[in-house]
Amino acid sequence: MRKPAYQRWLATNSSRPPAIADSTAVISTTVRSLHGNTVMLYNRRHMDLRESRTGSEQYCVLLRGRESSMLRGHTTRTGAGFTIIELLIVIVVIAILASITAVVYAGIQDKAYNTKIVAAVDAYSKSIQMYHIQNGSFPNYGTTWGSCLGRTSDYPATGDWPEGACTIYRSPGGQISHDYASDEFDDELSAFVGGLPDPKVPEVREDYSSGGYSRYRGIYYEHQNNASGSSVADWAYVEYVIKGQHECPNKYVDRFNGQVTFCSRIIWATDGGTD
Repeated sequence: MRKPAYQRWLATNSSRPPAIADSTAVISTTVRSLHGNTVMLYNRRHMDLRESRTGSEQYCVLLRGRESSMLRGHTTRTGAGFTIIELLIVIVVIAILASITAVVYAGIQDKAYNTKIVAAVDAYSKSIQMYHIQNGSFPNYGTTWGSCLGRTSDYPATGDWPEGACTIYRSPGGQISHDYASDEFDDELSAFVGGLPDPKVPEVREDYSSGGYSRYRGIYYEHQNNASGSSVADWAYVEYVIKGQHECPNKYVDRFNGQVTFCSRIIWATDGGTD
């Protein structure tokens, strides 16, 4: 049986290798593998190489010894590989996609958390309004003006925070005061809306030019019960903090502070509604 051209060349050590043409496609040659002193050249796309009696720019040859020096200085790559530049581009693209994903995910988390806080404010506002309808006045717990919504256990003692406190106020002169949650208050409100949600919010600090500051970690409640016959209606409001800079529900925006927004919800006794 007649041997293929490249085997006949190996047997005779011909100075010029025969051409083995790719009969299927026109594509540049590529160094595919190195075995000792033998250098194999393969077509990059098609491994089915056939003997050709005519010359071609696309060929597969076997080179031995000094003939392999023909390849020196010829830069190439494997068909399945990447150049360093291509790998760097892939790494940069992956890093960009990862950063975009992280930002989007953080935004989704903040939105979900803010929705949870607003839902808690809705539930507490409803229970406070119903309390006034039944009792003729807004609940009066905590300090003269207000208190924290939720239970004492919602606000554990940690660092500068005493147990049950959702606010820390520091006057310019250095005096410290707090507002506290009341389990009795929470029980009263739970009678109207069972299973009140978690009232905690992201801890935030607000500094004043006078030298004092306020710190918050929960929903704050304040009220004003006016004397019977007064032309001023009873009112109450809750103040809370959400992440990011947003337009607060019910149109009341107190102020922005860094990456949080202070929101207030007014509860009126006259029309049974909230703003």
